[in-house]
Amino acid sequence: MNVLMVDQYGQTGGAQKCLLDLIAGWPREDALMVAAPAEGTLLRSVRDAGFITEAIPCGPYTGRGVTDALRLLADAHRQRAILRRLIRRFAADVVYVNGPRVLPGAALAARGHCPLVYHAWNLLRRRADRAIVRLSLGSCRSAVIACCAYSGGTLPATVILNGVPDAGFRHRRYPPKGPWRVGVVGRISPEKGHLVLMDAIRLLTADGHAIALMVAGAPLFSSNEYEAEVRRRAEGLDVRFAGWIDDIGPFLAELDLSVVPSIAEPGPTRVIPEAFSAGAPVVALPTGGIPEVISDGQNGFLAAGVTARDLADALTRAMLAPPADLAAITRRAREEWESYWNVDRWCREVVAAIRAGAMPEPARDSCGVSVASSEGRPAPSE
Repeated sequence: MNVLMVDQYGQTGGAQKCLLDLIAGWPREDALMVAAPAEGTLLRSVRDAGFITEAIPCGPYTGRGVTDALRLLADAHRQRAILRRLIRRFAADVVYVNGPRVLPGAALAARGHCPLVYHAWNLLRRRADRAIVRLSLGSCRSAVIACCAYSGGTLPATVILNGVPDAGFRHRRYPPKGPWRVGVVGRISPEKGHLVLMDAIRLLTADGHAIALMVAGAPLFSSNEYEAEVRRRAEGLDVRFAGWIDDIGPFLAELDLSVVPSIAEPGPTRVIPEAFSAGAPVVALPTGGIPEVISDGQNGFLAAGVTARDLADALTRAMLAPPADLAAITRRAREEWESYWNVDRWCREVVAAIRAGAMPEPARDSCGVSVASSEGRPAPSE
């Protein structure tokens, strides 16, 4: 099978890391080609892995409605021409689309030539964005994969929860000697909740807890203004900014707790199963697809709400938990990673879904949603 993969970003964020994992785990009897914006590291990583690449235009977008709509329309027209040529030259059997911004152009290119499989990583909040996605999917023979039920929304999707490579398990002693080393990983952008985290750390410090916070990440797809505000809010606290880190294992190995303070998480962020594999207990806010991954008190700690006080209370529960309870949570999370949250299972299910998308439309249940596999999947939280 020949698969043309299309991504909306050239920089390597979470969805792009998943794309690279998928390429690395794809059966060697098939042929892959990747099209994405030229700016950034993604296409270079794909070429280094030995695959053919092609640059396509996509943005940047300003956040202003009319300007972005006109640019999206122009980009879709140019993407269609490039991708249609690639489909013919590559004799593509299916087009796999890793983001909504390139979906209109890819759908126009695939129409009448081959099926399309769209991977939904985010719940689109604007009505216009949802309408564009539905119109694009309806314009060609298509199928949808969603990274969680939340991100799929009302789309008829096959839900495949994330899986990640092993970040390297490390046993920890609780309570730690010295301050609690708490870390956050990911893009520094408003929805990721770094400001809420800073306020929570300030509350904990006022309560007498000694905490050394480590921040791994960079703005990537957003402006630097938010990062500047996060750094300003961190003044007076014990905070280290490590920048963007590609190999997350050594960073997680330094932590006593991994915190996910996302206030508007679109899906189950990669760092949660990465922390499961590394033995770093996760403390998270209950947004987006996170409750589909974290079972409070079983494989991590889930806050009661999304405020700084809620996050501080959840971190306090984790820090005051008996060492035996923390060890049990860590062990259970690692076992879940081994049986379900690993990258091999994820790759198998995504490859199977893309193969199915290249065939006649699969039967779905009455809600239009199917789950790829339940084998080894941990029971959902109550």
